[in-house]
Amino acid sequence: MQQMQIPEKLIKLTKMTMDNSRARISTTEGVTNEINIERGVRQRDALSTTLFNIALDGAIKAAGLDRAITVSSTQVIAYADDIALITRDKKSLGAALQKLVTETEKRGLQLNQDKTKYMIISRRKTDHIKETNLGSYTFKKVENFKYLGLNLNEKNERSAKIKKRIQAANKAYWKYQRYLKDHHISRATKIKIYKAAIRPVATYAAETMRLTTTDEENLGIFERKVLRKIAGPRRTEEGEYRTLMNHEIRDIIKGEDIVGFVKTQRLRWFGHVQRRDTQHILRKTLSWRLVEGRPRGRSRIRWEDQIHEDIRRIGIEDWRNKIQDRKSWEKPIRAARKQGRI
Repeated sequence: MQQMQIPEKLIKLTKMTMDNSRARISTTEGVTNEINIERGVRQRDALSTTLFNIALDGAIKAAGLDRAITVSSTQVIAYADDIALITRDKKSLGAALQKLVTETEKRGLQLNQDKTKYMIISRRKTDHIKETNLGSYTFKKVENFKYLGLNLNEKNERSAKIKKRIQAANKAYWKYQRYLKDHHISRATKIKIYKAAIRPVATYAAETMRLTTTDEENLGIFERKVLRKIAGPRRTEEGEYRTLMNHEIRDIIKGEDIVGFVKTQRLRWFGHVQRRDTQHILRKTLSWRLVEGRPRGRSRIRWEDQIHEDIRRIGIEDWRNKIQDRKSWEKPIRAARKQGRI
């Protein structure tokens, strides 16, 4: 806490709350006598999670694993108690893991082998690898895992992540379906429910999405399904009922479709990053280029490529200067969104 320059007063208050801690255990036979807590922290205490994060942050820095991606090939992605070690080869991973384990053990923390997994991101097949040994640990290999709400897979395929988001949004759709078909609720209110409670699930982390044509189609199909439920069938002149056509759905949403929403969020985030100082980690990461030969075959379309294509489609001239002013940057984006040009 002193290394993080936390005020001495708060450090003393923390020590006071942790000194002479006692606890009782509730069992089927009653409550036990008081037990002195000499190690660790109180369970389910709000302060405990903060102290854990402080200790873990100190261990990462002491291990020298807090360097930026632009200067180090070994990376640590850490949020709360979720840590991901990223390296280019198994040898580097073992070395980084050993450093981290050494520093965490100094602080009374231990690595949970059963909860730690190992994944290889490569275009090559790795089906023959079931587990890996790193030092005294053995980790099971997985093809994908969920980290902070996003599904990461060994082939780094974005389409699989988009499908997972649509599946999650579909669950939210069924959860609110009774409101979407309630005749006592107006269409405007139902659309607000969709935009507030269902669409955000499908577009989680939209700022960093890289969409293929198939991804855009799948998102559009999902959105039209929800809007058809909201609008209901339309009665024809012959007295029969039919489902709404795609162009009728677009009239309901008034050009603000889900794909356009994703593109808008991406452009806003791009502007936010570009307005940062040139030494900020976001700017440095965006401009950083990996010095390594690309594999054979067609290159994948990058997130930045789609950003520049959206800028060209909107027709923003001299965007490098306009982007420095938030209002000047977002005004043409909002206008293009209303007109359905993105």
